[in-house]
Amino acid sequence: MPDYNRLLALRKGTLLLRHDEDTWYELKPGRAVAFDGGSRTESQGRVTDFNLMLRKGCVEGSLRCLSLAEVRKEMPACELFGTEETMSAETCLALFLSEGGPLALFPDGKEVLQVGEMLLLESGEEMAECRIPAGAEGELIAARIRVMPEHR
Repeated sequence: MPDYNRLLALRKGTLLLRHDEDTWYELKPGRAVAFDGGSRTESQGRVTDFNLMLRKGCVEGSLRCLSLAEVRKEMPACELFGTEETMSAETCLALFLSEGGPLALFPDGKEVLQVGEMLLLESGEEMAECRIPAGAEGELIAARIRVMPEHR
């Protein structure tokens, strides 16, 4: 897949990976890795993952794995990747609850994520209103996706 960048986060299991016959490395749940889709990639293991593929030159992004038990105070979703990066008009944020839940993300309770569900936030206003609660149980995978202006 030479025209794509890939981002991978493990939900369950352990995965051994290597690219272009380089050294094997281990990927465990709660960690994310980015790599060139054009690389010759080999893997070993039986896993459940979250895989994001982004067309080079059109879209860019990043993944973050977050253990909700580590959230000490309520966190605006727009701060998961840094407010300036997240709040641009070309950016959306996807929140996937991979473990635990349910997770109430808005003060009025209008969006509650169940395990295995994803919420897509497409405006800065939605991102600013959305809150990651303190002390919740579970694991969240957040994806920041930015469409390059010339492809919007």
